[in-house]
Amino acid sequence: MSTLTKVLVILLSISAVFLCAAVVTYVASADNYKQRYESQRNGLSAAQQRERQAQDDLNAAKQEYDRKEASLSTQITALKTQNEQFTANLTEKDRQVSQLTARLESIAKDGQNVAIAMDNNQRILDNTLAELNKVQAEKIKLDKELKETTATLMEKMSVIDTLKTQNERLVAEKADLDKKISQLMTQYGKTAPVTAPVVSRQDMVQPAAATTTSNIGLKGVVTAVDAKNSLAEISIGSANGVRQDMKFHVTRGAEFVCDILILDVDADRAVGILDLVRQQPRVGDAVSTNL
Repeated sequence: MSTLTKVLVILLSISAVFLCAAVVTYVASADNYKQRYESQRNGLSAAQQRERQAQDDLNAAKQEYDRKEASLSTQITALKTQNEQFTANLTEKDRQVSQLTARLESIAKDGQNVAIAMDNNQRILDNTLAELNKVQAEKIKLDKELKETTATLMEKMSVIDTLKTQNERLVAEKADLDKKISQLMTQYGKTAPVTAPVVSRQDMVQPAAATTTSNIGLKGVVTAVDAKNSLAEISIGSANGVRQDMKFHVTRGAEFVCDILILDVDADRAVGILDLVRQQPRVGDAVSTNL
């Protein structure tokens, strides 16, 4: 065998070795990529299943929230009507008490000046006193019923606030899961499905009548504004004398902006609902109990 033939045989052997190594490397890489693809695809399927389950849970929670909110709103409306009726009855009883008291005073004066009608006046006086005691007993009963109705009304409002918080938490969890699904699908060149956001109805409960705050002279500034829910936060709290149901006037320079009726009070801040809004308040606007 010639030298050239030996060289060719050696080169051919080396080429065959390199070719075999390349084939082995390719097969190993193909198996590895296939395993990664299967793993990613399984992860995507599981995430999509969790997203569908979260959507079903959210829809069920929203339906339950809407049902409870409608029921509580009906109860609150009925309680408010009952409250107004109790208030009207109390006013009427107060008027009757005033009339009977005036009548008693008049009868007492007549009794002192007219001795001949003393017996008759005594009977009238006794009857009037009995009627007065009856009216006062009815007034005490109405006072008790009014307090019980007010407590029930506040309890219903608290339940609505809890339901709104739960609904907002579910919406936030779904948004986070949608974001993760979108990231996984983007890795494969797919577009994540667009889901319509759940809109929570923000039916604002009207606050109680504002506490009279004239001559208190509290002053502060607006520190945060939630225009969507008509809420604002001020820089002073219970440590400064702020109490629930107080009314603060918001001004910008010499202009009146709106009123804030306080709903919740912390030591160094308070939150209230906007009222008599002429323009939207801003952070830094002045607030005070006196204009």
